[in-house]
Amino acid sequence: MARCEVRALDEHMLLSGGASTTLEADIDDIPLTDLALWITKHNEYSSLEAQTAVHDSAADSGNALQPRFLGNKNERIRWLKERVFYRMPPFIRPLAYYIYRYFILLGFLDGKAGFIFHFLHGFWYRFLVDAKLVETRWRNADRSALPAETSRRLR
Repeated sequence: MARCEVRALDEHMLLSGGASTTLEADIDDIPLTDLALWITKHNEYSSLEAQTAVHDSAADSGNALQPRFLGNKNERIRWLKERVFYRMPPFIRPLAYYIYRYFILLGFLDGKAGFIFHFLHGFWYRFLVDAKLVETRWRNADRSALPAETSRRLR
């Protein structure tokens, strides 16, 4: 028996009985779309990611993957995301993540297409999420505490 996390993005199936298995094969995810559609899709994903980071509804329910450093791979990734990544300063996070993916995980070996992918997915997407998080916090802040020019731009 399994249930799905209640999340807008990056949801996981959680087993309450039985066992899972690992597929010992490569899966070629070949998108048959163009770059404009990919960017549009990831712009929408970045909005969901920002909303999830601000109002993580999964944390309020018992239906969530628990972040654990010593847990399984998914629990460890959730722990790193919540306890390390989102505690880093905004706009530093995307740069750190890009450096990690492109240099430490050897993304530069993927050639020109790999550079484009790692830059867009590892830096641009995460930068966009941070920009939307900052925008959300500004919108939710007391506008009287903001400079008048900034307050006008946010309307």
